[in-house]
Amino acid sequence: MIRAAAAMGGLLLLSACGASQRGEDLDAFLARVAAMPAPTLAPVPEPDPYEPFAYSAFRLRSPFAPERAPLPLGAQETPPSAPDASRPRAYLEGFLLSELRYLGQWESAAGLEALVRDGAGRVHRVPLGAYLGPDHGQVVDVGPGALRLRELIPDGLGGWQYREASLGLKAGDDA
Repeated sequence: MIRAAAAMGGLLLLSACGASQRGEDLDAFLARVAAMPAPTLAPVPEPDPYEPFAYSAFRLRSPFAPERAPLPLGAQETPPSAPDASRPRAYLEGFLLSELRYLGQWESAAGLEALVRDGAGRVHRVPLGAYLGPDHGQVVDVGPGALRLRELIPDGLGGWQYREASLGLKAGDDA
């Protein structure tokens, strides 16, 4: 209680010190500012005369229309057609590429084949031209270090495009 009374007394003393001026310092400041001369401003520059722009790119592609990606060097010129819906799907097309493991190559009377382990742990012999993965991936090359395939995917514009993919040998894979 004594502390609260001491604090109130201190506040009364402090407020009493400033009560005698009643804004005299503010009035003095405003009088000084009003007595100062106004600064001179530079004149506003004249704007350049308006020259209309002659648009001459009417025949070019609209920047708002989607553009097909340019083909890489050596790619085929004609866009691919949609995948054959009547073709029966191969067993390995039921697995994502991330679920398949390339184990190596196998030479047989039928030619060079790839050894691929599926997501269930079974090993398959895959010849050139066989299909893998959900994106209509067709085997185009079987090498000692990787299996390369070409997938047929939608291009987002109503057409189809090829995409290269591969399955490489991984350390620790055993047949």
